[in-house]
Amino acid sequence: MSTDIFIKNLDVVFFIYGFAFVVLGIILFLQLRITKKSRFRLLYILWLLAWFGVIHGTNEFIDLFILIKGDSSFLKIFGASVLFISYLFIFLFGYQLINIGKTKRLGIWFPFIITLLFFGFPVLSGVTSYNTWNISSRYFLGFPGAILSAIGFFLYYQSEADRLRKAIVKRYFICAALFFGLYGILGGLIVPEADFFPASVINNASFISWSGIPVQIFRAISAVGIAWSLWHIVNIFNIEDAAERKRAEEMLQQSEEKYRTLIDNIQDGVFIIQDAEIQFVNEAFARMAGYAVEEVIGKHFRELVAPEYMGMVADRYYRRQAGEDIPREYEFRILHRDGKARIIVNMNVGLISYRGRVASMGTVKDITERKNMEEKIKDQAALLDKAQDAIIVWDLEHRIIYWNKSAVRLYGWTEEEAIGKNANELLYKEEPHILIEARKRVIEGGEWIGELEQVTKNGKKIIVESRWTLVHDSDGRPKSILIVNTDITEKKKIEAQFFRAQRMESIGTLASGIAHDLNNVLVPIMLTSQILREKFTDEQSQRLFNIIETNTQRGADLIKQVLSFARGVEGEHMTLQVTHLIYEIKKIAKETFPRSIETRTDVAKDLWTISGDATQLHQILMNLCVNARDAMPDGGVLSISAENLFMDENYARMNIEARVGNYIVITVSDNGDGISPGVMDRIFEPFFTTKEPGKGTGLGLSTVHAIVKGHGGFVNVYSEVGKGTTFKVYLPAITITEELKVQVQRYESSIGQGELVFVVDDEVRICESTRRVLETHGYKAITANDGAEAVALYVQYREVIEIVLVDMMMPVMDGHACIRALRKINPDVRIIAVSGLTGNGGIIKAAGTTVHAFLSKPYTAEKLLKTIREVLSK
Repeated sequence: MSTDIFIKNLDVVFFIYGFAFVVLGIILFLQLRITKKSRFRLLYILWLLAWFGVIHGTNEFIDLFILIKGDSSFLKIFGASVLFISYLFIFLFGYQLINIGKTKRLGIWFPFIITLLFFGFPVLSGVTSYNTWNISSRYFLGFPGAILSAIGFFLYYQSEADRLRKAIVKRYFICAALFFGLYGILGGLIVPEADFFPASVINNASFISWSGIPVQIFRAISAVGIAWSLWHIVNIFNIEDAAERKRAEEMLQQSEEKYRTLIDNIQDGVFIIQDAEIQFVNEAFARMAGYAVEEVIGKHFRELVAPEYMGMVADRYYRRQAGEDIPREYEFRILHRDGKARIIVNMNVGLISYRGRVASMGTVKDITERKNMEEKIKDQAALLDKAQDAIIVWDLEHRIIYWNKSAVRLYGWTEEEAIGKNANELLYKEEPHILIEARKRVIEGGEWIGELEQVTKNGKKIIVESRWTLVHDSDGRPKSILIVNTDITEKKKIEAQFFRAQRMESIGTLASGIAHDLNNVLVPIMLTSQILREKFTDEQSQRLFNIIETNTQRGADLIKQVLSFARGVEGEHMTLQVTHLIYEIKKIAKETFPRSIETRTDVAKDLWTISGDATQLHQILMNLCVNARDAMPDGGVLSISAENLFMDENYARMNIEARVGNYIVITVSDNGDGISPGVMDRIFEPFFTTKEPGKGTGLGLSTVHAIVKGHGGFVNVYSEVGKGTTFKVYLPAITITEELKVQVQRYESSIGQGELVFVVDDEVRICESTRRVLETHGYKAITANDGAEAVALYVQYREVIEIVLVDMMMPVMDGHACIRALRKINPDVRIIAVSGLTGNGGIIKAAGTTVHAFLSKPYTAEKLLKTIREVLSK
């Protein structure tokens, strides 16, 4: 009769059974959310038990649903899967609990054997239904997992007995062990009936026959017991928190006593202000104000602050009390008791809880003497910083001890970066011999003046005029060296251009004289040969005369080239359209150059005319194209273009040979081997060649230079090793006078509206002249002299920079790398690529990213402003 009652109310049993485990899981999850850290290692494996509770409780609700609604194959298979997962969690929990509760850990073999048994049992039993997997889960995961948990709780209490004994939780650990052991037997060994042993003997049916009570009753009791035990066990974490708080309070009290002693003995003043009244000060604070400690307590803070600082101090105090983020450290003055002496103090303030309410606590330091000394030093340093020259002081071991603002501007290192550094390591890649001589001279004679080549922070070489003076101490012993450096880099460049022009002119004069004398030598040879040809008519003599005349003519042609270089061959100047010459050269190149070389032309439709000699201009183009061909032995692209250019003052500042006016620019470029920096300085020298003997006279480019100069123009060359070379020939154009006015008027449409333009170029004079043009025409500008500096400045000013001009060829970080770095910082940054090499397409492709426009060097103010306005308008 009693059995029937239990069976009829089995749905209630299943509900209690499942509900107990779900509640267990929720309790544990909540505890894990509250307690993040603990000295009890049990905390860090409770998540396994929590998941077991939630999932196993869900399984019981599935069984309850089957009990109410009837059998369902899907639900039985699903329930068997959920049961397996829940028992996997209890097994892992028991395994981990054993290992943290005993000194000798269970080996990896244990779960491995269990896994083999779990998967092997259905196969060995010969039955592979979902019921078999259900039984296998109970035998090999549920039973060992619960037993391991029971043993684990017992062992864990033993290992943590000293700490757990104070929490009075021993009984709950014992109950947990007993209930888990009972659950392991009832849930793991009492299984659904099956055709194999031991399930055929020990099963749910045999248990109810033996006891008269369904096994689910006892499982539900075990589940409630486990949940009850764990409810009390997890309280150890709350007790631990309370103990920690108590220890913290004791330590705080001890700390307060220590800090009180410390505060009373430190030199800095300490104060606490609450509700604008001083609640506490130490002896040092009272001394600064000229009062006893008792006299300061209770005063309003306004009584101690100098009037001129009252507004600032009061404003910061009340804003801090309101919760605003106010600077914790600042300077102000307080009044001494006599009302006259004002002491400068440094203040570090923060909010604290004082007697249960918010208060301000801070420290003050008397820095009167330091401030007076700083003012004197600032006055002296201000005088030095006004100097345009870099002023540096070394000690006798070459450590930098002074570095003025002009040194910062010249070298790029801040004062903090330079002070204390070895000057030789900072300013020189390797110690030059002249530096040793300079030190010797200044020690022996007290001073030295000379020129030095140094390097800046970004690796750029500069030349300075350096003046060294030996400084002595009060005893007359050498103490340091005062150095004044003036940057003469640009001055030296201009001098080099001037000397080069003088050298070319001198060589031209010499070559002109030699050519004249050689012509005088060749004339009688050629005339005599022609006279003798008529006298000796035999074939062998005629061949000899042919050789003489041919080589004499070659000599005459060579002299003609020398004369072209020397003074420009006098030819008849007439009005010319260069377009026809370019297309003629293109035709010759296509017919005579290797097929691996592609010739491209790009000539402006409205190209201006020039006054010149067609033969000489033809020679210019031919010489440049032949050089381009020789630079591309494996083939490539030869580009010839011509365009109009108004040369303004901005460009004139970039090139010593430039004059304001209208020009046409003929560009001849290749993508061949390029010219190395060492060769670049000599390419226009007569008889200089890098070709093999017999393959070049060394007069090609010198002739080009001479002819162009004879036409009132000039030549610029840009090259990069491995990427190619570009020659730009500038020739004065013939236009009406009013054209100059039109060019100037075009600026008006390109006037800026205060936009900030970032100019990046390693040439300082280009940066400065470009900045001057931009600022004159309504823009703002900042500059950088290499890619690394550009990236650093862009990070600082990215929010206000509208557009960036980037030179593609720079030291340290070139334009390609700079553009990629800027794109990473701001993918939408507007960039104009600048280069002396030809072809914006090539530059953009080389950069590995898109740029908004390309500006060819050298550029005029009109071209610069027009390009910027076009990009900003997109």
